[in-house]
Amino acid sequence: MRSDGIFIGGVNCEFDLAKFNEALGQPRVIDDVEGKSRYFWDEAGIFAFVRADELAEPKLTEMILMLEVAKGVQHEVPRELYGGAFTLEGRPPLEAVSEQELRSAYIFLELSLGKFEVSLALAQAVQERIDAMDFAERFAKRDTDEIADIVRAAKMPIGRVCINQKAKKVKCKPSDKFKLPCAAGETLLFKNFNFKIAVMNELMYEKALLQPKFDVFEYCEERGIDPYADFGALPQAKKWFKDYPVPANLAEQVSELYLDGGNEIYLQIAPDWDGEDELFDIKNIDAAELAPFVNLKKIETSGIGISKKARKACEDAGITVVD
Repeated sequence: MRSDGIFIGGVNCEFDLAKFNEALGQPRVIDDVEGKSRYFWDEAGIFAFVRADELAEPKLTEMILMLEVAKGVQHEVPRELYGGAFTLEGRPPLEAVSEQELRSAYIFLELSLGKFEVSLALAQAVQERIDAMDFAERFAKRDTDEIADIVRAAKMPIGRVCINQKAKKVKCKPSDKFKLPCAAGETLLFKNFNFKIAVMNELMYEKALLQPKFDVFEYCEERGIDPYADFGALPQAKKWFKDYPVPANLAEQVSELYLDGGNEIYLQIAPDWDGEDELFDIKNIDAAELAPFVNLKKIETSGIGISKKARKACEDAGITVVD
């Protein structure tokens, strides 16, 4: 890949669907809704999101190279993994990423290349190592090489390569409406993201105790992001909630949690989610995470799974889980 195009076998396919079909062969196509389709070049391990309306030719919105399939992925993926070479301006991907981006690596690494935007999604094993750190720990290590070294040392650091053509520049900069608040005091430390967002749904969308209230469509519109570009969690939305500092003094405001597939927060993180997979299931909670929630007595779930291990932790903390 270069700033002037995407090259396959020496041929510049630019970001042209017809040229990719010529280079990779005819794809397997799954038609979704509202003019959206997914194109799969199975043998190459590549798929793409495509949009079209009645009056226009289909156009690529995003191209993805699948280097691994993460555990728990339920949506359709290519039948083979991408096994070819991939370079950015002739360099291995990690060499093209800025040092600061590597030092603050979390869910994905981003870079700009000419008219393209590239997101390198970290492989699952790498994500899990970094995810084991809480936000404060990760933030403190942004000026060291510790996180960058985790990425560089991995046998497979990248699990997925996502390529977009840059959207037309918006006329004004994104507002500060969705700027994360600065923590004034002690914040809650969460190890399990899905438990954190269950708490945040109660505090932000039910009780309006957390501001700003995240609106994925407004957030994406200001930044030229397609909220439906990814099936599953939108990386930018997930990162926003991951990094949100929840004040510790609000834990006492949580007495019950209702986990329903239609909860507002799930639709904000994954606008295209159909509730059919385990994306937001709570698989693990430890005693330290539950300790601040002294008034939490019941978790009621409908459509969101809670593992036996998590249920045992709740029981030990005096919390009843109701299906």
